[in-house]
Amino acid sequence: MGMGSVSGHFAYKEYERSGDLDCLARSFLIAQENGDDETALSRWDELYKNDGFSAYCERTAPEEEDLPAYRYRDYLSGCAARVMYRLSDSDEKKRAALAFALSETLSSFPAGNPVVALAAEATERGDGGFLEEIRAALRRSDFEHNDDYLRLAGSTEGDQ
Repeated sequence: MGMGSVSGHFAYKEYERSGDLDCLARSFLIAQENGDDETALSRWDELYKNDGFSAYCERTAPEEEDLPAYRYRDYLSGCAARVMYRLSDSDEKKRAALAFALSETLSSFPAGNPVVALAAEATERGDGGFLEEIRAALRRSDFEHNDDYLRLAGSTEGDQ
């Protein structure tokens, strides 16, 4: 019915009233799911800079039933990286989205991490050049070379 963005607006108003980070996170997620990337980025910035963000993420799990048990911080940061990428109007801004995703990804390269989310967005957009930048950045990194890493970075004889 097109009411998704309205519910995000109400969630944000409730956050302003109560300070409940769950409402702020919900308003961010609704905005990014509905393609309102500028609003999503604004709400992400407010959420990410909040002193309670880390503690909030530790006690919260993604609500989507089809997701494995990912860290909620990874999920939110991955959504934010996708928004940053979609708003990129230059290679520099794309690289900033990648730098953010890399900085929010644990060295163990867990499933559902922000780099994987960003690569999925670039894949959906057919941005092969940016996918090569992601691969190059991964090869320069010190992430664990698990199956997810190898699928994304591409393996070479020297990597294994």
